[in-house]
Amino acid sequence: MEKRKPYILKVLEVLMNGHFDGLQKDTLHIISPRNLIYEIEKHINEKIERKEVKSVYGTRYTEYRIPNSRIMKKAIELYRAKGGELSPSKENHILKRFNEQEQQGSI
Repeated sequence: MEKRKPYILKVLEVLMNGHFDGLQKDTLHIISPRNLIYEIEKHINEKIERKEVKSVYGTRYTEYRIPNSRIMKKAIELYRAKGGELSPSKENHILKRFNEQEQQGSI
């Protein structure tokens, strides 16, 4: 029988692949995503970017995103410390997104 992943790992995985929002909490079976975001922030000693979004149906929810490669590296370290496995190629793929964004911002 496979051991279930802790919720913090599920949220970190989603954050590493883009953004996490209140709508994803149901598919991940998470009751309070905001508490997990606070827990992640406490561990990495950084703030995760928040954005209030309104769906096409008028529902408001919060979208969470890691804003830069420096904070993403801390999130990856936390992911590994909590037992998450991440290959070097996957890590490079995640960080490459930020490197491209940061280079475009400096042009």
